[in-house]
Amino acid sequence: MTNRFRVDFHTANADAEGRVYLPSHTHPEHGDILQPGQSIVMYTPHDIEVEAIVEYDNEHLHWYGRADWSTQRDLASENLRNYWEVASKIRQWRDEDDTDSTKEAILKVQAVDIWSKLLDDERSWLRDGGYYYVPPEPHES
Repeated sequence: MTNRFRVDFHTANADAEGRVYLPSHTHPEHGDILQPGQSIVMYTPHDIEVEAIVEYDNEHLHWYGRADWSTQRDLASENLRNYWEVASKIRQWRDEDDTDSTKEAILKVQAVDIWSKLLDDERSWLRDGGYYYVPPEPHES
């Protein structure tokens, strides 16, 4: 069973070795879960997930994940794909006719509805305590 950790992949830009920071300072239970050399999955909801090996940096006293980028998987939800599609239609409509039309208004209502669903998904993750750690779920290979 592989543990899944929600991370900010941009933290790899701040690490000289390109590792991703595992936010254990806000979740002390990570000290009980994380072990050097352990395989984990790091992810950002609606974006990507990647397998990684856990490392502990004794100099900085932080846990990191060394990503295996060859395992990167797309997690964009159907709601997010729908939102991008509607947003693209709105941009296209504005390029063709920049007046505030009925068609654009309808697309904006659709975009707001989809965005609301995405926010509900995010609230569920936060409410369920899954902001930094989510128990593993089976996924297709």
